[in-house]
Amino acid sequence: MNATNPFLFVEKKARNVEIPELEGLRAMFKVSPASFVRQMLYQRDVTFEIPRVLYLLCVENEVEFPLVDRSIATFAELLEPEIALNVFLLLKKNRVNNKRVRRAILNYLWNSPILFSLCVEKGGILRSLIEHALGVNTTRGLVKELLDSPTEGRKCEILSRFSNKARHHDSILNALGILYGRGTNARVRIRRDSEVFQSAECVFEEAAPILDGDWAEVEMEKLAEAASSHRKVFEEKSREALSQNRGRFRMETTSEQGVSLMSRGDIAAALTRIYQGSELLELAQEVEKCADKVASEIPPFPGKVALVLDMSLSMRSYGSREFAYASQAFAFALVLKRVCKELAIIQVGGTQETYPKPMGVTDLASAYIRALQSEPDLVVIVSDGYENSQDGDLELALSIVPEECAGIKTAFCHSMYSEFDKLEFRRPVSGLPEFRFWHEDDFPLVCSSLFSLVSGAEGTLKREQEKVDLIFLDGVLSL
Repeated sequence: MNATNPFLFVEKKARNVEIPELEGLRAMFKVSPASFVRQMLYQRDVTFEIPRVLYLLCVENEVEFPLVDRSIATFAELLEPEIALNVFLLLKKNRVNNKRVRRAILNYLWNSPILFSLCVEKGGILRSLIEHALGVNTTRGLVKELLDSPTEGRKCEILSRFSNKARHHDSILNALGILYGRGTNARVRIRRDSEVFQSAECVFEEAAPILDGDWAEVEMEKLAEAASSHRKVFEEKSREALSQNRGRFRMETTSEQGVSLMSRGDIAAALTRIYQGSELLELAQEVEKCADKVASEIPPFPGKVALVLDMSLSMRSYGSREFAYASQAFAFALVLKRVCKELAIIQVGGTQETYPKPMGVTDLASAYIRALQSEPDLVVIVSDGYENSQDGDLELALSIVPEECAGIKTAFCHSMYSEFDKLEFRRPVSGLPEFRFWHEDDFPLVCSSLFSLVSGAEGTLKREQEKVDLIFLDGVLSL
């Protein structure tokens, strides 16, 4: 068993497998399920973080919220098939079996575009999961009767429940025939008009005879070749879809060498050019247009936010990083302005322009006190983390917050040049929720995380936020 990531490999004899750091996720999930799910959909870690979320959603059967089944299906689709199957296997190993687990397993298997390949390559695992979902005796009894009388709709309806497509009746019969070894002389029945047969027709050229005009019996030894052919077709289609949508995603980097001032999002790139002295009018239109686009992907926040925006001289930086911190911080402010019902910006340093340039000292403490005076639901401090005026004042200010302001949530956001920035000496305060961004693609997750700090509170604001979360979650799941 992989001690750090149990989703990469599941031992056959494993029992009661511990899932690392699950309790923290569970606490976040119970505070606001829809907000939690929406945050997690922005995660990029498909080998550990997304599998943990999928596992949690299946385990927490008592926490109901609209769209839960669609959310589970979406998380499962984000994973490599082997990892998704391992998540379901761990549910079985840990004896988790409820209606949500049953729906998740059958929905994933019956609607998988590579169901046929999985049956050949992972037959033992699929049998185990289907029998876990429906019960061993129930499954085997239904399969026996169904394969003997494939036209009996009621039995097929039970086994193929949660399939999204009517034509899957025949696909499921194919799958069950492979999984449970039906067919004569080591052969299985496959429909000639199925995607599986057509994508691997060259493998089946000698398969015969045709049964009832629609079916062909195929030699078992040909199945492995057909499975490989079918999966190659699927993977090629997936690569084409990814290349068509590549513009929606930022380039993944393995080191800071792949990052430049112009590769950190369109808003920051345009702001950097403004700071460098380029034509303001044309670039200002580009900044506003790009900010509108990013904000459209973030659910609006119905409460009041006070933003402490650091635009002091340290935010300018120098060399290849000049204006990097300032441009990304102000880009975040522009997006936040569009998604918050009410936003109060308390600027620290900087010029008094539409797009302020960094200058002056960093006095975060005074700005924080002014932010509290505006009586917000949430205070967000955005800075590079260097406090060069009366070092330590922010931490002191946080420690002596008046009792009437004690319930106001506060969070610290790091504006960074790249995801490889070292932050050891850039934390002017400890104990606050801390978030970070270096690219505008990080804004949706950061905003969701910030707003979820407030959604845990009781009252009208929480109810309004939950409604917004569900609307935007529905939109994300529909993409």
